[in-house]
Amino acid sequence: MKTPTKFLTGLITGLSVLLLAGCQGNTNEDKVKNEDNTKTTAKEDKEKQVATLPQTNLEDVINLYEKNYPDSDISSIQIEKTRNDWEVEVEGLDDSKEYSLKLLDSSDKIINQKEEKLDQNEANGVKRDTDKLNLSELASLKEVTKHAQSEVPDGQLDEMELSQDLGINHWSLKILDGRKEVEVKIDAQTNKVISVEQDD
Repeated sequence: MKTPTKFLTGLITGLSVLLLAGCQGNTNEDKVKNEDNTKTTAKEDKEKQVATLPQTNLEDVINLYEKNYPDSDISSIQIEKTRNDWEVEVEGLDDSKEYSLKLLDSSDKIINQKEEKLDQNEANGVKRDTDKLNLSELASLKEVTKHAQSEVPDGQLDEMELSQDLGINHWSLKILDGRKEVEVKIDAQTNKVISVEQDD
């Protein structure tokens, strides 16, 4: 009678070991599948991010502004994410007025134009000389955004602005990375990073 009990105990123990080993194998398979899914999702997110970057051709935007305001200088170009598109605003000035032209990135369609008289202390070339951009040999928008993304690889571009400080043209890119906001400044001509600052 003892022999069948030992046999039955051995059989149950053996089956238990096999079942546990089988479960362990599935867990590893599931873990590999989850890692593959995570890698695929991260890759898809990166592709989606690249697809949602502004496609603005700076040369076309500059030409459109100069066609509308021929005797003025550009002082800034801002590109901001909206719900479904990117909005591009070009600001400029001459000796007596400031100008603003807004268009949609996807269509180059002008959606707003403004002009405003300069204050007396800014007129006659005072503000124009300090604010005008040097538009020669600008790095492409694609190069600038790619460089900024290498600084904040998991971030999403929210807005960017071309302006100048002390005679140096630079792009300021605001990138959202989770709950953090990162500002990357890049020299507009050389495409070199000037600074990276993080706000929590």
